[in-house]
Amino acid sequence: MTSPTPPALAGNLALLEQGLRLLEQLTQDAYRATWDGQSSIGAQYRHILEHYGCLLAGVDTGRVDYDTRPREKALEEDLGAAAQRTRELTARLAAVDPASLHRPLLARHAATADQRDLSGFQSSLGRELLFLLSHTVHHFAVIRLLLQRQGTDSDPRLGVAPSTEAYKAAAR
Repeated sequence: MTSPTPPALAGNLALLEQGLRLLEQLTQDAYRATWDGQSSIGAQYRHILEHYGCLLAGVDTGRVDYDTRPREKALEEDLGAAAQRTRELTARLAAVDPASLHRPLLARHAATADQRDLSGFQSSLGRELLFLLSHTVHHFAVIRLLLQRQGTDSDPRLGVAPSTEAYKAAAR
């Protein structure tokens, strides 16, 4: 009998699945459309995927650097590439050994634009998964706003934090 998936893993896997469902409902044009010449759904989604990629790349080395993302234009402009990367990241995340969640990591993420401290801070895989969960929910909320600007309906749970969902469920 397998043990249940720890919440930090399960929550991120659920978000990546939600992302795949989102991609399936979009057209290429909707994915690439910018709002006021600024951000697009594709840019927000690429940003999410690259953060997962940084974490998973850092698991083997024990060092996670969220600031040196590749900023792959294909993930921002091509629904198919984004969907494929989502499936790859989902498979890699699903393969994470739950026993490794307490494994120490050194995480680096600039706090200011002129930050010069490259040393990072002590964290763990589990803590970084919680960061990614919050980060992904936040960017899904931005995507939901972009969808609304396009006049497109979305999953009403897109961009809603798990704690908010739990609060609303308890209030019913």
